[in-house]
Amino acid sequence: MDGKDSSKKNAAYENLSLQESQSYVYYYLHDHHFSSLVPACQFFFQRYNDPFFVFWRAFCIYKSGMPNQAVNEIQKIASLQEM
Repeated sequence: MDGKDSSKKNAAYENLSLQESQSYVYYYLHDHHFSSLVPACQFFFQRYNDPFFVFWRAFCIYKSGMPNQAVNEIQKIASLQEM
């Protein structure tokens, strides 16, 4: 995927509210689009700083066959002040 494809994909969800972003994640989780959600959850986390997106990003990474990387993602949640 080149830079143009990535920016087009970001454009598809960059105007979503927090609630709409969460709904977007649930929709794609339901359809088992795990690899598509990894960059989306990263984008949403950077935008909203909500641990919800880190958790689901880690889950998608795990389901994509990378459990060690998923654990590293979950550890990010533990280091947040809110938790």
